[in-house]
Amino acid sequence: MRILMLINSLPMGGAETFFVRLACALAPRHEVRVHLPGLQDADPALLRRLADARVSVDVPWWSRPGIYRWLYRLSLALQRGGKKCSLVDSLRVRFVRALHRRHRFDAVNAHLCWSERLASDAFAHEPVRLVGSDHGDYRAWMTPAVGDGFARIFARSDALVCPSEDNRRVAEKFPWRKNFRLHVVPYGFEPGGTAAPPRAASDAIVFGMVARGIAEKGWAEALEAFRIVRQKCGARVRLVLVGAGAALDELKSRLDAETAAAVEFAGYQADPAPFI
Repeated sequence: MRILMLINSLPMGGAETFFVRLACALAPRHEVRVHLPGLQDADPALLRRLADARVSVDVPWWSRPGIYRWLYRLSLALQRGGKKCSLVDSLRVRFVRALHRRHRFDAVNAHLCWSERLASDAFAHEPVRLVGSDHGDYRAWMTPAVGDGFARIFARSDALVCPSEDNRRVAEKFPWRKNFRLHVVPYGFEPGGTAAPPRAASDAIVFGMVARGIAEKGWAEALEAFRIVRQKCGARVRLVLVGAGAALDELKSRLDAETAAAVEFAGYQADPAPFI
């Protein structure tokens, strides 16, 4: 198959890492191309993994910072003048359509809401299967009124893959079109590999968390939950935190000695699979 994969951006994060792993896994059997709106915040390690798997990455020529800023300002000026659509969004749709004319994709896999909306616009009248991958977006969209941008997704998407039954239950509440299909495919790392074991005794129950080191991921909440578990279960539980960033640095600096003895900060890991 010829598959086009879309994502908003490619910093080092859970959704982005999964996106790259999926592209690399599909590449040996299919012709996979990745569209990125720009490379400004793309993580070099993720780009290298795509290159190593021989996955083609298409980036618009006008996405370079200086040109993009000019286009964005022009787009805002046109909108203030009464033009309803965004010039930048229109150019993105045209770029994706041009890719399709050149490669004739059999399927499009869009990750995160911006990419799903782009795909819905670019392939509004094309007989191409449009399959989204949910990373928790639809839970965030559960508002009383769903905007027009999202309605276009519901009217065009053929399927959505959710990582859990809980995510599926959220997604099924939206007004999808007839014959739309919801799938549950749990995603995670394959077992295997070796890593330095946590400082826990072999009979301890070890809890873990792997994510970017930003507060929004819930590090403080995980630590508070661990404190409660430790109070109820005693000292035979431990916590391993895999990640790096200011949020983790702050947590580590505020830990009391007793809790610190039960928590291991493993830091950033290029390959967290062995820890998992």
